[in-house]
Formats: sequence, structure tokens, C-alpha cells
Amino acid sequence: MAADDARSGTSSAAFFDLDKTLIQGSSAFQFGRAAYRAGLLGRRQLLADAFANVPVDTAGARLVALMEQYRPQVVVTYDADGGYGHPDHIQAHRITVAAVDACGIPDKLYYAAFPRSAFARFAERLREAGIDPEEVGVTPPDDRDEAPPFGVPDEVIDAVVDVSDYVEAKRDALMAHASQTDNSFFNRMPIEGFRLAFANESFIRARAQGAVEGIEVDGLEDDLFNGLR
Repeated sequence: MAADDARSGTSSAAFFDLDKTLIQGSSAFQFGRAAYRAGLLGRRQLLADAFANVPVDTAGARLVALMEQYRPQVVVTYDADGGYGHPDHIQAHRITVAAVDACGIPDKLYYAAFPRSAFARFAERLREAGIDPEEVGVTPPDDRDEAPPFGVPDEVIDAVVDVSDYVEAKRDALMAHASQTDNSFFNRMPIEGFRLAFANESFIRARAQGAVEGIEVDGLEDDLFNGLR
């Protein structure tokens, strides 16, 4: 995304929907599904063509072309663990980092992150909605003997952005992901609890270069375009 687009709200900001760009352009998965349903392709071959298995160089080259076209100043992707170990998310991280390294265009690269303090607050919101956090695999750090399966220490967070004005849109987008939310506890969370849990987005600043290289940041950033506006 570029700063001018972020301010104006225009649709030309360089957000990269990996499902619609890299997967369609670099993976045979979408084409293989029809053959799989018709019995012409085995499950093993279908999975071999999945996004997570596409060579990073192949998909990375396509993303470099997009970055050269849109010239994004800020790029956001998953962290190295994909948030919680999802193979497609991990692949998206690898491809994005490779593309940024290859083209050097973005001034800033961030990883979306979920701080463990927010993880604990989320568990509390679930309890308030009558949902047992442990039943859905959400146990806050204070309640377990080891680190949770996802979430990062609060001290590694570099930016927290207030997105409270967009919580309803976030929830609607999540609900549209029907294959994963038809029976999800998210459906049972009242909007008030969802708003309290997801009113902020947290990020790790992976790198700052070009126009923002060497700029000292005092405390948490509240704007990913800090130093670029």
C-alpha cells in the first residue's frame, strides 16, 4: 500500500490478495480441483499442486512484478510461523519476504502479530459469551504450563493500529469464509465481545529501509506509514 492511497481510501492501494493473485497465477490447484472432482486427478497430485507447495521463486517472481507495478511503500504479511502454523500462511510469508528482498521497493515490511496479552483478553471475551476457551483451543498464557500455540510476547510488538471503526467489516469478512466459520465459535460471539477483542491490530516491524531507514521510533507506532507521510 502507498501512503496517498491509505489517506484517500482509494482502491489503488497495493494490497496483495494472495488468493487471487499468487494462487491463480502460480498454482495449478484451482485448475486441478475440477479434474479431482471428475476423478481424473488423485488427491496426492492435487495436494502437490497446492499453494503451500509452489516453489517460492515461482510465486515470488509474480509478486515482484506486482510490487514493480504498484510501488508499495508498506507491505504486511504473516510472520514466519504463519500466525499459527498454517502452511499457506507460512508460504505467503516466505514468498512476500523473498519478493521484498528481490525488488527492494517497499520502505517498510511488517508482520501481522497477535500479542499474548490480547490472547488473554480474547479468552475473557469468549467466557463472557458463554464459550469455554479450552473447548475451542484458546487457553490464555496464565492458564497453561507452556507457551500458547500462537501469539507473540508483547515486547516484540512495534505497532498497534486502532481499527475499531472497521470491526463490523472484519466480522462480516470472517463470516464470509464459510468453509471455516459455519460451526465456528466466532458465530457465537456477540458483536460487542468481538469489538472488544479485535478493535486493534498489532504488528512486528521486520525492516525499515529507504526513506525511513535509521528513523528512531519512540514507543509503539500507531500508523504503519510513520515516517512516510
